[in-house]
Amino acid sequence: MGKEIKKGTKGSAAEYYTRSQAIRKLQVSLVDFRRLCILKGIYPREPKKKFKGADKTYYHRKDIQYLLHDQLLEKFQAIKAHMKKHKRAVVRGEDALAKSLLKNKPTYSLHYILKERYPTFPDALRDLDDALTLLCLFASFPTHETLSIPQEQIVDCQRLVAEFYLYVILTQSLNKSFLSIKGIYYQATILGVPITWVQPYKFTQKLPFDVDYKIMLSFCEFYQALLKFVNFKLYKDAALDYPPPVLSSLNLGAAAVFSLVQPFVRQTQGLLRSRQAAEEEGLAVNKSLEQFRNFRFFLNRETPVYSLEFILLSAGCQIGFSGEGSPFDETAEGITHQVVDRPLATEAMSNRDYIQPQWVYDCLNHEIILPTAQYAPGKILPPHLSPFVDSRKEGYVPTREKEINQLKGVEEEPMEDADEDVESSESEEQEEEKGAPSKNVDEDFTDEENEEKNKQKVMKIKKQIAKENKELGKLLMTKKVRKLYSKMQTGEKVKHEKIKKLEAKRRKAEPKK
Repeated sequence: MGKEIKKGTKGSAAEYYTRSQAIRKLQVSLVDFRRLCILKGIYPREPKKKFKGADKTYYHRKDIQYLLHDQLLEKFQAIKAHMKKHKRAVVRGEDALAKSLLKNKPTYSLHYILKERYPTFPDALRDLDDALTLLCLFASFPTHETLSIPQEQIVDCQRLVAEFYLYVILTQSLNKSFLSIKGIYYQATILGVPITWVQPYKFTQKLPFDVDYKIMLSFCEFYQALLKFVNFKLYKDAALDYPPPVLSSLNLGAAAVFSLVQPFVRQTQGLLRSRQAAEEEGLAVNKSLEQFRNFRFFLNRETPVYSLEFILLSAGCQIGFSGEGSPFDETAEGITHQVVDRPLATEAMSNRDYIQPQWVYDCLNHEIILPTAQYAPGKILPPHLSPFVDSRKEGYVPTREKEINQLKGVEEEPMEDADEDVESSESEEQEEEKGAPSKNVDEDFTDEENEEKNKQKVMKIKKQIAKENKELGKLLMTKKVRKLYSKMQTGEKVKHEKIKKLEAKRRKAEPKK
């Protein structure tokens, strides 16, 4: 008889802890446990066998052992003990002692965690997408006492995001931008790493009460440390002062921030370009940004100035806007483009183009200065295409994209028919249903007709051979590979149906001639 195995010493029970077991092991509260896991990058696991039930959350035993020996756990326990002393002093009425204890509260640093989680700088850049999105969200939040969102944290988020935006402007790293319902998408390439994030529109925010803001604040705390480290490294590598002195005296919550420091921006952009030219390291600058450099824009007050100035200053052009601090007003000479988002209240000037904001985003995404006639005030705008979708890969190229390709002089390559098998099988089934054509037909054809008929016969034979080879290939497949192949065919069929729906939708939307 074999040795009896004690319960919980082997298998999933020995490799995993439930959340309640992990909390008892670490001797912390649930709030501190969540915070500790967020800061250290520990996430729940899915064991093959859920020994305590499917409704439990499981953590790997090695992860909990890793947290057990971390210095951050000791700091949390020290803070908890210190706050107990503070609470006792308040209850006893010892105000001076309570004030002193609150002032000398223990602190902790996240620098060592950043070094652990990001061994190299490109690793930190690759994880910057979520960090920028969350910090942009917090930068737009109002102060809320009930939800415990401190004003200091909001101001810090605004400062860090503004520093990153200023770096993107100075190095002209912006590639793409897209206006969506969620917010404004941006993509910048820094040191060869594409970074994509979302900035919310600057509307009045109404914070819902059914969201756990303590978890969001824990993520925000870590991302603040991450972005501060990234900003410091980027500025120092570019031989720029950090923190940038030009932002110290500005109201970072205002609509136009970077437009107020245009002389510094143009001077630094020229300096960085000349330095990189001397080092023979070409900037990967968007082509349309280079063409924007000779333009002079005026932004009306109803336009999204905070977004347009970010894009246009990345191109190195001059900007004026409605408000205090603008370098020139609406009547100034030399303005090439005026961005408006309402019907013109005054008579249009003949020496400038009046455009809607979408023109700027489309020019950036398609790397071409588009004609302004379609973007004139009051006109129905053309479709705003997402630069993050590969139309050729999706199998459907919109009409607007074809028009822009013609303007760019790009020859359209024939699309690879991903669903060729689906279409050919459908057509073959239809032919079988109709039946073979009768051979008793008058064959008094000309030479050209005979040649065309022979070509059709050859094509039909080739298709038949291809079909037979495909069926033979299916027979030689293993059961597993055959199932995988059928799933692929189903996916292609769904994609084909989706393309058909899009084409039908386009035909319906097109005006009837």
